Amino acid sequence: MSGSEVEPMPATVRAARLGLTLQFAFGCIGLAFALVAVITVGSLAGLGLLAVMAVIVAFTGRLIQRLSTRSSRPRWTALGFQLLVLLIDLGFETVDHGLTLGSLPRLGLLVPVFVIAMLLTPAAGRWFTAPATPSRGPRG
Repeated sequence: MSGSEVEPMPATVRAARLGLTLQFAFGCIGLAFALVAVITVGSLAGLGLLAVMAVIVAFTGRLIQRLSTRSSRPRWTALGFQLLVLLIDLGFETVDHGLTLGSLPRLGLLVPVFVIAMLLTPAAGRWFTAPATPSRGPRG
């Protein structure tokens, strides 16, 4: 690699960003449906849920944007956020239907697991901890 080249984003980080983008897209769709439902029903409790959904979708969008900075902070934030999403989804699944082996392979559970797995790969770790500017080496 010459001094002017910048190391490209590894495929695992691009895949994690794709998973976050899927969550963002589905979150926007869910937000639109929730908005229609709140307007139709006129529920104040629905407004609170709508606000929480909007914050989560906005946070996901910001996280997607920050992943390309190569700073380790967005990586760890994304990992923590995905773990939180996973635990909340598992909690709702347990309370609503009772957690069974057949209920696990759903998009709401698979995408966070996928993003976590991609961000924990050695390639992702190297990319996030490497300096953003290439080293020039000794001048001769």
